[in-house]
Amino acid sequence: MDRSTEDGTRLGAHGPLAVAVRQARAERGLTLRAAAEQIGMPFRTLHRIERGHGFDAVHAPALRRWLRAAGEGSSQ
Repeated sequence: MDRSTEDGTRLGAHGPLAVAVRQARAERGLTLRAAAEQIGMPFRTLHRIERGHGFDAVHAPALRRWLRAAGEGSSQ
């Protein structure tokens, strides 16, 4: 089931992950390319994840650490 974000971006099956990644990136003031570089994944992979149209299990641990660090930074 597809859903949309406030800006009209259509989200695929991984919508909640897409929203979390976009929010963490926005909180850090990062471009998609800069965030992908920090995470250690290709830009296109992160772009697909943010659109909710793909999840790359190979990069899951790095993405999880990056999201966790974003959460820790926002609570301070």
